[in-house]
Amino acid sequence: MDALAAIQLIMDCRYLMRQLGVEKIDHVYREGNKCADLLANMDFNDGLDFHIFDVAPDCIISDLCDDRNGVEYPRLLYDS
Repeated sequence: MDALAAIQLIMDCRYLMRQLGVEKIDHVYREGNKCADLLANMDFNDGLDFHIFDVAPDCIISDLCDDRNGVEYPRLLYDS
């Protein structure tokens, strides 16, 4: 992604945040949202930039159940 595309993406996000009344966003490590991490890494070869799912993809069903049940995943830190 070039700098101009990144700037446009940030501006679009800020616009949507204002429209939705979102005042703050927080960083969540991938261990804290495994479903989003799995979806972000899915290989979409259909040429679309945006996807809406009527039903959750099979690859995240077990993680959605874990999330609903409050399962926590520790963040592993390594000494360098």
